[in-house]
Amino acid sequence: MPQQYGLVVYLDVQLFMLAASFVIDYLLLRATAELTHISVSRKRLCAGATIGTLYHLIYLCSLLRIIPAYGWLHLLPVAMMVSFAMLLASFAPLSRRRFWSVVGYFYGIAFLAGGTGLAVAHTFGRPNTIRPVLGMAAGAACILLVTELGSSVLQRRAWRQSLRVPLEVVFDNAKVNLTALLDTGNQLRCPLTGVPVIVMEHRILGEILPSNLLVAIERLGEGDLSEISTQFASTPWSSRFRIIPYTSIGASNGLMVGLRPTAVRLTLSGETYTAPPCVIALSPQILDPDGSYHALIGLELVEGYTANEEFAPLSHVTPGRSDLRSPVTR
Repeated sequence: MPQQYGLVVYLDVQLFMLAASFVIDYLLLRATAELTHISVSRKRLCAGATIGTLYHLIYLCSLLRIIPAYGWLHLLPVAMMVSFAMLLASFAPLSRRRFWSVVGYFYGIAFLAGGTGLAVAHTFGRPNTIRPVLGMAAGAACILLVTELGSSVLQRRAWRQSLRVPLEVVFDNAKVNLTALLDTGNQLRCPLTGVPVIVMEHRILGEILPSNLLVAIERLGEGDLSEISTQFASTPWSSRFRIIPYTSIGASNGLMVGLRPTAVRLTLSGETYTAPPCVIALSPQILDPDGSYHALIGLELVEGYTANEEFAPLSHVTPGRSDLRSPVTR
């Protein structure tokens, strides 16, 4: 009589695998929420993880021939549909662009964690066997590490972005719009009036200032003082003209042309404010090679204009890159 073999299923092992599946799915969704800056409740993350765990349970039942669905449950389109359902349950409603961004983060983290888990499971397994529990632990650790490192990088980027201040500088009927860097090292003041100074690349005013004045500003940066006063004296800009002395690393007796603007407007946290009286110092040098900002604005011109907590700690920031100071502190 032929010998018959039965299928042995260790229920405790399968329950452990289901629990591990839920934990990993939850960590994946939480990491996606952290890195995409989406505020979502734990209940919704648990709902998304439950969908993934139910898929794992159905797949397990089909693998054990409990239900006849093994042929299509392991197909890639089915797995993608399940992952989309997990994301929608956790994060919907989302715009189309936002949704595909979430999908990209989710799959990127999942592939990285999955690859790490498989590598560890095979590396530390015996010949022809793997260690799935160790692989799952490695995958979960990878997700946690990515979440921590990714959050730190994104927070640093957001902090740097918060140091960018949109400016509108007005001279009578002309105006320019640009981005300034909030630079705590900029402590320049006009020696005539004592008002704060904003340092700006002179080329930003290329469409406003006459070409001969731009050339004179460049020559002043090279140490040539012979033309600057006479060039400005014969123009309507003479009433706005200032000379701003400064000291910085590598320039102990530097001079810049200063212009008194009609108005300067700052945009902070989505609100526009008019800055207190100040002077625009024109630098012939490019302030940022990457072009992310074209001016340096001191903290004094920003303080007190918004109650947003985002700007509250900036007074404790280490002085910025310019370290611009007036030779005489008033």
